[in-house]
Amino acid sequence: AVYEVGTVLVIGGEKEVTVTDKYADTRVAGIVSKKPAYLMNSEAGNDETHPAIALKGRVPCKVIGQVKKGTPLVASAYPGYAESYKDGDR
Repeated sequence: AVYEVGTVLVIGGEKEVTVTDKYADTRVAGIVSKKPAYLMNSEAGNDETHPAIALKGRVPCKVIGQVKKGTPLVASAYPGYAESYKDGDR
């Protein structure tokens, strides 16, 4: 699939990464990046076949619900989105 910038991706699926509908899924690979500072395997394909995935840094992220600065985010039950982590949830 072609993923929009800010989509949360997990390891899995037919093409190595995919979205999840599992809250707090531990397989998170990263977030689809708009302007990566460093792009590994740049010759492997284009954004449609090999999206740039941010592992850390400031990256736009699709989020469900309200978050504040410093709020930990986890994979959401809404595919491709993150949401704030609630203590005691799992």
